[in-house]
Amino acid sequence: MLSAPRNTGFTLIELLITMVVLGIIAGIGVPSLQNYILQTRVKTGSQALYTSLLYARSEALKRNVSIYINPADSGDWEDGWAVTTGAAKSYEDCVSDQSGCLRMQEPLPGMAITTAAGGVQYENDGRVAATATFDVCDADGSSAVRKRVISMSLTGRPTLDYDGQCS
Repeated sequence: MLSAPRNTGFTLIELLITMVVLGIIAGIGVPSLQNYILQTRVKTGSQALYTSLLYARSEALKRNVSIYINPADSGDWEDGWAVTTGAAKSYEDCVSDQSGCLRMQEPLPGMAITTAAGGVQYENDGRVAATATFDVCDADGSSAVRKRVISMSLTGRPTLDYDGQCS
């Protein structure tokens, strides 16, 4: 004897319950993911500046000449910077003319880099003409993001540390 075919699948109630559970999980996870993205952006930007400083110091020692790190023409470090052998070259100058440019950093959208330094000059012995401190934060000043600070002593060696929250 043949039996009637059985209906298989999900009921409307089961689908609605599944959608509600997924909505709750997404509501909890999205803010955490946004904070993670902001923190990673600040970490990446600070590492880019830190490695450019190390590179410039290394090149000054290797080439036995002065090496300069200059921000974009706007003076804002988040708009990019260039490591050059000439004091007057900025990021925009390196975009149009590569001569004398050793490394360029593209603009970092969503970043805020504050410093009193208009540029950094490494002498041929790896030392800097003046100390500098760079505070790297998210441009929105999110309190969920830890501020990164790059400090340079007169010896020219940069250090990278955390220093509180961005504000």
